[in-house]
Amino acid sequence: MAKYIITQYGGPEGELSASLRYLNMRYTMPTGRAKGVLTDIGTEELAHMEIVATLVYKLIEGALLRLLRLPI
Repeated sequence: MAKYIITQYGGPEGELSASLRYLNMRYTMPTGRAKGVLTDIGTEELAHMEIVATLVYKLIEGALLRLLRLPI
């Protein structure tokens, strides 16, 4: 399960990509309010990365190393 969850970090649909899209879009917004909303959303997406990391850590805690090397 941890190997599947860790895929949420990267890729075109991952948390990092989402946060960077929102944080970059804010530079094209005409109003301060729109920029603030996109900043908040981008920051929340970064917080999702922390959730993914915690889930993976909890799932592999105490696992045998040989089990962690299995292909997905």
